[in-house]
Formats: sequence, C-alpha cells, structure tokens
Amino acid sequence: MDARKKDSGRRPPTMKDIADELGISASTVSRILSGKIGARKGELVTKVKDAAKRLNFQTNSVARSLRTSKTQLIGIIVPNIGDDYFARVLAGIEEVANGHGYNLIICQSNESVEKERQLIQTLSAINVEGILISPSAQTTDMDYLERAEANGIEVVIFDRVFSHTKFANIGYQDFHDAFELGTYLIKTGCERMLYVGISESLLNDGERLRGYNRALEKEDLTPCDTLFVQDIFKAQERLKLGLAELPYDCIVCYNDMVAVEVLNFLEAKGKRVPQDISVCGFDNRAICEYTTPKLTSVDHSMGKMGKLAAKALFDRLIKDEEAGSVRLVGKLVVRESTR
Repeated sequence: MDARKKDSGRRPPTMKDIADELGISASTVSRILSGKIGARKGELVTKVKDAAKRLNFQTNSVARSLRTSKTQLIGIIVPNIGDDYFARVLAGIEEVANGHGYNLIICQSNESVEKERQLIQTLSAINVEGILISPSAQTTDMDYLERAEANGIEVVIFDRVFSHTKFANIGYQDFHDAFELGTYLIKTGCERMLYVGISESLLNDGERLRGYNRALEKEDLTPCDTLFVQDIFKAQERLKLGLAELPYDCIVCYNDMVAVEVLNFLEAKGKRVPQDISVCGFDNRAICEYTTPKLTSVDHSMGKMGKLAAKALFDRLIKDEEAGSVRLVGKLVVRESTR
C-alpha cells in the first residue's frame, strides 16, 4: 500500500478515543481537559491527562471557540517588536496570559497610525478577546479602539498612555521621575538643558519634558530647549540639522535609545561626556551598561508593567471587574555619563 495513502487516512485522536481507552464518558474527558474537574478526582484526572499525552491528543481550539464564543486569544500591538524595551514588557504579559491559558498574537505598528488601525481591524476580525496596545508616536485619536470595544473586545493601553481616554492604562509617573532626575542634574552643576524627545504628541514625552522644566523653574533656571527627532532611525540626521551649536551643559533624552544617538553625535563633534556635557536617558535598558561612557538613566520595570497590563485585561475578561489606571515610579540609576 502507498504509505502516503495510509498516512492520509489517519485521523487525529479525539476525546472519544481517550474515553474508550479508559472506559469513561467523553463528556467526563472534556470536563477534565477543560479544567472543570480537578483535585477532587485527582487519580482520574491524572489518567486522562496521561492518555491524552500518550495518544498525542490536541484540543481543537477552533471547535472550542465555536462552542464557547471564546478564542482565548489576546492581541498585542507595539511600535517595534525588535525594541528590547517592548521585549521585556511582552515577557511580563506572556507570563500572566499563560497562567490563564491564553495565547498571544503579537503585532507591530512601526510607529504608523494607519498600520495601527489596520491591525485593530485584523485582530477584531479573528475574534481576539482582548487587545493590549502601546500606541504609535503619532497616535492622537483612539476612535478605532472604541469600535473594537463596541464589538465586545476588552482594551488596555500601556506605556504610551493618554490622559483623555476611558480605557484602563498602565504607565509610569513620568513627570515625577523626570523632576527627580532634573533635580539631581542641577545639583551636579547643570543649568542649561536640551531635551531631545520623540514626538510632541506623546503624553509621556510631554510629561518628562514638563518634569525637567519644573526642576529648572524651582531653581529659577531657563526651561529646556527642545528637539523632537520623530523617528529614532533618523535621529542622527535630525541632530545634525538641529544642533549646529551646543550651548548646553546637559542633554536629557526621552529614552535610552535616543541618548545612545546623542552620545554618538557628541563623539563625532569632539565633545567629551560628561566633562563637556552630561547626557542621560530613560528606562534603564541593558545597553546603558555598554555605552561609553555608561549611561545614567531612570529604571523602569518593564516586566512589571507587562504583568500589570495583562492583569488589568484579565480582570475585565475573567472577573468582569473595572480595571483602573496605574502609574509606576522609576528609580534613578547614576552612571558615568553625568557629573
């Protein structure tokens, strides 16, 4: 007989196969494998799970979703999957989602509002139960998330939060953290600061700038000059165009990746850090330990943010509880790039 025909005739094992082998009903197998029968029938549960493993049984998630109207899928949208910041956030999300038996569909917007809208439509079309999103730098209108919610999808925003949204959002106390860092920098002798951000439309970008300016204002010093690079991959070009002169003793940056670009720019200009000019970032990514000099930053617990964002979503999905907003406090990490 042709082996291919023989293989093509095989069907995947079913719950009935497990039931027949153990001499129990298929409905009992179903309840055990779905977690509805647990410790009170421990021996039977073990036998069913062992048989399922031995027969290589796989739950038909499509059939289950048709029965229960639950896909156990969560959609995640981040600006850049390759960014180690979001990788650490995703690890926290995955830990919580796995604990609830949910799978993740991870997407990236590439900082494009239009791509973000398309991804929301795609995730809605495949019936994800929830969406976790860190909006693009150019996003100002969340109407497409409201449409997703109207279709029964729970939504939580993380990292790049909005002050005017009804959705649960998990972020950092950016004003507080920047104020603390700014206060420290002033104590080291910094008086004229430049803030290099990503986008004026980002709330956390604005909050960090506001925190630095409040620290300067408190000491009767001039507010930060500003430069927004818009695209981190074009930062060098923007820095060259916007900084023909450098009348600053400190450059404070939206995040560590921007700060790395600033360090490279200053090196090319022949400026010494921190002797000529101090530089600091935000987030305390791993790269801070490998720059020359090592980068002063504000430590943000990305994994914790991911866990809190996922918890907020599952509070809505499973417990039907209202999920509020959370702001985490960062911690100053002083290294070699500041005096």
